[in-house]
Amino acid sequence: MNDAFPTICRVKADVQGGDWQARAEAALRDRGWLADIAEPLQGKLLAQGRWIQREPGQPLAMAGDEFGGLIGLASGCAFSRVGNAPVDVAMTDLHFGPVWIVSRAMVPGETRVITVAAQTDVTALRIPQYALFQLMGEHPELTAHMFRNIANIFARLTIVVGDGQIRDGRGRCIATLLRLSDNRLQGVVPERLPIGQQELAGMANLSRQKAGEVLRELEAEGLIELGYRWIAVRDRAGLAALRSD
Repeated sequence: MNDAFPTICRVKADVQGGDWQARAEAALRDRGWLADIAEPLQGKLLAQGRWIQREPGQPLAMAGDEFGGLIGLASGCAFSRVGNAPVDVAMTDLHFGPVWIVSRAMVPGETRVITVAAQTDVTALRIPQYALFQLMGEHPELTAHMFRNIANIFARLTIVVGDGQIRDGRGRCIATLLRLSDNRLQGVVPERLPIGQQELAGMANLSRQKAGEVLRELEAEGLIELGYRWIAVRDRAGLAALRSD
């Protein structure tokens, strides 16, 4: 266990071992950039981390945290937002495991600029910066894989920024739904997105009333289905066609 990586809240679980850890490791090994790394390097990387489990609302990493590194989200859904305000700052994106999350704190001397917290129950592996850099020094081939991971993250960020530049509110809402239900740069996106209408409104920079109007219209057209704190995209092609009009 890496004691230099701080515990930032009282948590659901923070232990090593057990069947759940084996399943979590298998999820991270089998998908994404880590799947392209051969053993024994794959195992060495995972061995540097600390397994954690979080309940909804509990943070995995806080803005301002000087401890950088990687977060391997093995299962569940996490959200990210700029800064650490619990209410005033809207979510920027959802992350579905298995997926890896990295931030500016990967750069020596820089603090983390985003907060990552659990949207559902999650299991994650946190690999501290110092351990990651040491392993990269011992295995230079790991650097190329890391850059691939970072490139995927920046590609996702570019999509987030682009969605926010759409002037039409209905278009921003549709683009946000398309992004959240897209698993090309994510893990396994569930059938029901674990997000409420107010949270989606914040992500799309809309009032709750306007977002509700757009969502009800899309549901009436059979493109989505609305539930209590969840939204299911039923017809991505149909949504994409509306977005391209």
